[in-house]
Amino acid sequence: MNAYENYLVGNDYLQKSEYRSAIDYFIESNKQESHYKTYEKLFLCYYSLNLMEEAFECIRCSYELNSKNDKTALQYAKFLIEYKHDHILAKAILSDILRRNPSFKPAEKLFGELCLQ
Repeated sequence: MNAYENYLVGNDYLQKSEYRSAIDYFIESNKQESHYKTYEKLFLCYYSLNLMEEAFECIRCSYELNSKNDKTALQYAKFLIEYKHDHILAKAILSDILRRNPSFKPAEKLFGELCLQ
């Protein structure tokens, strides 16, 4: 199977909450062709299995591959706050999101909460 086909099979397993099977297919997909969305799906799988270090690495990779995706950037910022306690980097990421997309309410809310701390 090619990268996209592996991604689709992994996504099917993810939809059924079969996270370990999904991980196998997403990893194979990324071996063939890295993509930010595949890392984002791996993040969801690892997060659901409470494997936080693996989840962090995947959302970080997803963000590095496409830092302009607001949803991915927001998820990375949230994870930085909750699990790494890196409020400085999280604020910088949220600022970038709001510079691109000032009406993105989830980023605006999280940025406001950080500024109150």
